[in-house]
Amino acid sequence: MTKKQIKLLAGASYSKGDLIGKNVTRIADCLTREDLKRYLRTLKSIEKQKTVTVIVPGTKLNNKQNIEKKFKELFKEKNIAIQTDPSLIVGLKIINNDLIYELSLRDTFARIDDYLLGQYD
Repeated sequence: MTKKQIKLLAGASYSKGDLIGKNVTRIADCLTREDLKRYLRTLKSIEKQKTVTVIVPGTKLNNKQNIEKKFKELFKEKNIAIQTDPSLIVGLKIINNDLIYELSLRDTFARIDDYLLGQYD
């Protein structure tokens, strides 16, 4: 199968923007191993484009719900996935498809350090 045909099959796996498991199973049963790998990669790529991942330091559940609500207002057409990362001291990390925004204390210190080293080299 061509890449274009695989993309069409991946598009047919969705209904009203949601992935339908029955469609995926039905399509996957008809594909060869190599085409199945391409099909799954295409589905992952589509899901990655539809999802914004917000990584926050360990927080309570009610705070996560507030964060999700705020980000749904900013990214109306996308699904919001909240993850926790205890290594983040203060701040958050936003992954929108291939764009990564890191707004943390560690990142701020790293930028200050780079700036100062650049000034005095």
